[in-house]
Amino acid sequence: MKSPIVFFLGFMLGFTLDVRVKAEDSVQLRNITSLNLNNRVLQEPKGCLEQSAKCAFQISLGRKLDIPFAGGHWFFSQNSMLIRQQDWSEVRLVEGTLRFRSEAGGRGAISTELVQVVLEGVSVSADVFVEKSKDQVRVVNVGEQEVAISRRTAQGFQARREFLPPGTEIVVERPSSRSGEVEIGLPVPFDFEDQVIREARLFDGKKAEFHLRVAELIEKRNQAAELVAPVHEALAKRTIASIEQRRDEARRGKAKREARDRELRLMFRKRVLEVQ
Repeated sequence: MKSPIVFFLGFMLGFTLDVRVKAEDSVQLRNITSLNLNNRVLQEPKGCLEQSAKCAFQISLGRKLDIPFAGGHWFFSQNSMLIRQQDWSEVRLVEGTLRFRSEAGGRGAISTELVQVVLEGVSVSADVFVEKSKDQVRVVNVGEQEVAISRRTAQGFQARREFLPPGTEIVVERPSSRSGEVEIGLPVPFDFEDQVIREARLFDGKKAEFHLRVAELIEKRNQAAELVAPVHEALAKRTIASIEQRRDEARRGKAKREARDRELRLMFRKRVLEVQ
């Protein structure tokens, strides 16, 4: 039996979803005319979304774009700015929010100015949200498989990848001008409230089913919390040990300086007495 809290959240978020769905009409590319698409999406060059060519586009205010393709399913939120490469297997997110979902065997890549998210040859269902703002990128994995992430360098994206476990998220900040390196922190369980809002904006099911999705998110987040807890505990222990080591080194350095100062004072006194 589901928790009353889950049903309450589902009811409230279902109501919110109903309002948003009316305001943000979902558009499937395969079922629309050029005129309808142009009313919802700004394209450069004009009409490029319907062609097999590089295409820059922005979703209009109050709309969202829903694009199924052979490798999976894209969902783009309102005001998002993107660049599609030659086909839908790779998209660059300039600003805004997108969702990529696929069944086993799907593939897709999401590039940003900081990191690249890669899903390929997935053995189970994949579901990832990427949110890009001015100074940071947030990646949220709500699928069943790890998501590969590569950092951007001056030479391009690194071949070495890091992996984001299911139910977790990371935030990648713009690098400081001093180091110039993109730093990826440890994964943490995704923020539940923020993720529910993202899901409501891009949910493609019936509003009556949304409380079931909320229950899934609760379970997935709890599993992630159990998964990453030992990692963070070990990191905390290493951090504490490192702090204690630095303190010990500082104490030893202070003791050496004090001993040296005493030695110098004794030498000075001895020389003064010899002169007298």
